[in-house]
Amino acid sequence: MKKTIAAVTVAFMLTVFAIPAFCETDAVNEQKSTVQQEKLAQPEQDVKIKEDATIEQEQANQNQIKKEVQSKQVDQAKQEPTKVEAEEPVTKKEEPAVKEEKPAEEKAEKGSILNYSKDKSRTEIEIKVGRTVNAKPEIDRNKVKVDDVYTVGIEVMAYSNSFLGFGAGIYNIFDSKLKDDNGNVIGDPNGKGDYEIAFTNPYLTLKSKILQFDSEIIRNVYIYGQLGYGFMRIKNAYETEDGMYWGIGGGVEIWHFLLDVNYATNFGKIKMAPGENKIDVRQTTLIVSVGYRFRL
Repeated sequence: MKKTIAAVTVAFMLTVFAIPAFCETDAVNEQKSTVQQEKLAQPEQDVKIKEDATIEQEQANQNQIKKEVQSKQVDQAKQEPTKVEAEEPVTKKEEPAVKEEKPAEEKAEKGSILNYSKDKSRTEIEIKVGRTVNAKPEIDRNKVKVDDVYTVGIEVMAYSNSFLGFGAGIYNIFDSKLKDDNGNVIGDPNGKGDYEIAFTNPYLTLKSKILQFDSEIIRNVYIYGQLGYGFMRIKNAYETEDGMYWGIGGGVEIWHFLLDVNYATNFGKIKMAPGENKIDVRQTTLIVSVGYRFRL
């Protein structure tokens, strides 16, 4: 009996002391397991940190590349005006081909035959000084003679294109003594003096530049027609009556100078003495003149 009690007591004590030891062993084992798990998890955390760092580095590199690209674009944009300025002299050197597009007034003087280009309207003023050649007056259909004399005139032309212009002008044929076939001066029978004839002709004119040249020397060849009213003056005549005037001609423009030829005809009537009938007067002459053209 005592042995049984002693055995139970020993077993109880072993059990009491074994439980804490067993619990302590489990705690130690659990701690070891936790440490091992932490050791196993640590590489995974390191890999994740490295991956995050790599991603951040790549983003930083991409941002840096974008900044460099944007910086290059800004630099190129700043350098482009300089390139254009640097290229401008080359463009200016190649301008002779562009300079053919000149203002309207220059285009009108340069081109080809029958140039109908629609340039802007412009106005020209021409001043001419000339001399009559072989004038042939007729009084009552009787031919008489006159000396060659000087003429002077002014003309204003307006152009709607380079080809055709319309204008007005006036010119004066100075006095010349009337002579018979023998060259004797014809005078008034009453002794008033010699007969002298002169004309002042205002007119309207239509002018066409039929040939135009791309040259600074010979610019164009032109023709024109004139129609107006002639004021006739016959010195020492009893009475005169004015009449129609017309003329046709042409010329060439050299630089701004004009070489012009005009075939002019004047009509009128004259009364030599009181009580006499009026007789017809007609004078045709060739006028060769030199002029200068101004542009407004």
